[in-house]
Amino acid sequence: MPWSPWPRVDHTVFEGTVAEPEVPETVTSLGWTWESPEEANVVEVGALSTGPLVTVSDGVIALRGDTGEELWRYRRLGERVTDVNVTSDGERVVMAYAEGDPDEEAGISPQELVLLDASTGAVDGTHTAEFFLGRGSFFPLPRNLDLLSDVGRIDHREEDEGSALVSSDLETGEETWRISSVEGAGHEGRTLRFENVRTLGGVVVVSGILMDETIESYDETLVDQDHTFLLFGLDSGTGEELWRHEADLFSNLDLSSSKLGVWPEHEAVAAVARAQGLEWILDPVTGESLTEEEFFLESDVSVIGAWADGLVTEHVLWEEHSDLEEREYEYTYTDLSGRAQDTLIVGAPLERPGSSFVRPLEEAIVWLDVNGTEYANAWGALSSWDTALLVVTEKDTDEPLVLDTGIKVERDYEYDGSPDGTLVPDPAFMVAVPGALVIRENLGDGGARHVVGLVP
Repeated sequence: MPWSPWPRVDHTVFEGTVAEPEVPETVTSLGWTWESPEEANVVEVGALSTGPLVTVSDGVIALRGDTGEELWRYRRLGERVTDVNVTSDGERVVMAYAEGDPDEEAGISPQELVLLDASTGAVDGTHTAEFFLGRGSFFPLPRNLDLLSDVGRIDHREEDEGSALVSSDLETGEETWRISSVEGAGHEGRTLRFENVRTLGGVVVVSGILMDETIESYDETLVDQDHTFLLFGLDSGTGEELWRHEADLFSNLDLSSSKLGVWPEHEAVAAVARAQGLEWILDPVTGESLTEEEFFLESDVSVIGAWADGLVTEHVLWEEHSDLEEREYEYTYTDLSGRAQDTLIVGAPLERPGSSFVRPLEEAIVWLDVNGTEYANAWGALSSWDTALLVVTEKDTDEPLVLDTGIKVERDYEYDGSPDGTLVPDPAFMVAVPGALVIRENLGDGGARHVVGLVP
């Protein structure tokens, strides 16, 4: 084929209608297996209202969650997609392809953004954007498209004047708003240090620290001093502040202490600064507290996810198995008033570490057993795997259901791909989407091409 400066696009659009299935409350069988095109590997899996969005090395493919049937695709053959994400309202898919070489000295990488309608795959627009390679202190460091609201791309920048949070219009790339400071009594002579940002619908939720603007070195942050922890919500379209919570503190400056979690299906946001003893679970639109109970600051339990009425926690019952032949985990479904609604006690092999590769569903706890068969060294690093097993423990049952996924997930038991800085575990290889619990293959040689759907 002769060389062409234009990408060869493999693009299909879905023109029918499809029911939007519910996220399964439990799973009982392997429903479908999907294989990527021969020249493309599976990179990650996200969620649309109709099922999984599979990112492959050169684009995206949308599947039905209940059947695994392909709905639409957008690929650029011979190019590598640099990032993919879905807007916080679930209406659009945004993709990025490198456009030219990055300017390392300026810290800028030009990218072409492609906007797709999430329901049909139709192209809504394209434009060129500049991605900033250096993002300073922001934690966790976002990738190119990690922070999307319903209307904009959120970027954190370290500039000569200080730190700024900037929103750019998804359709044009033009800057729509920026924030680099907050107003309020007692905030004079202080600078705003951003820590975390998450988006939920039409709200951008931000945490940060107001500290003395004269601080220039890391050593100065180690000294006990007055500072203020901030948590606030912004209108995603205008940047207008909707609500704010403040906590005045006197301690050293822990500049990456807070974590944010959002649960779109429950319209809730959680913010935790454990070292400072701060915890909020809020309505993201009003900033009003949804509970007076503390869940994340408990020392002997871990929050591992959310359910319809509250949160799910995990507690290790060490004393029940002092011989360490096996251990037990207690999973509790708690409403936001702090009342336990259901409790499951799960016996587990020692290879099953707490929280890793675990997802709570409404009616079951599932654990992905990577099924390691051989260890490379005395430190426990796996070197060989059989096909991964999904262990499903439903409420009110004594015996778990074990399902063979038919694919390999070549990871150590402790490393499930949850992002750094996440508030609750978020296993990258096991995603609950409308219609199925989706597991993606992971091979040591990087040649993964399969995705499977476990169904009710």
